[in-house]
Amino acid sequence: MDSGTIDWTVIGVGIALAGLMLATTRGIRAELRAEVRDIRAELRDIRAEMKALADRLNKRIDELSERVSRLEQSQAHTAGLIEGIRESLFDRARRVSTGDRVAESSESYEPEG
Repeated sequence: MDSGTIDWTVIGVGIALAGLMLATTRGIRAELRAEVRDIRAELRDIRAEMKALADRLNKRIDELSERVSRLEQSQAHTAGLIEGIRESLFDRARRVSTGDRVAESSESYEPEG
């Protein structure tokens, strides 16, 4: 073989390898694009699920806040009733200790007459 034939053989092999590398690179790039599309689709799904969960959590927090508010109102009402009963009992005990007449539940506070 002369040097001219070897040169064309090397050039031909080089061109064949370059073509093979180009085809392989294109195939890899196409696969990577498909993977990127799949990952983006998964991320959209995950974001949608996270938003749905956040919405449900916010709704539960709102419901919990409303329940706490109602319980606080009920507690304040009950505390007011207890305070009224306590004052009534202390007043009754004070009257008994000082000898004031205390009406029984069957008696009336209206003056006799």
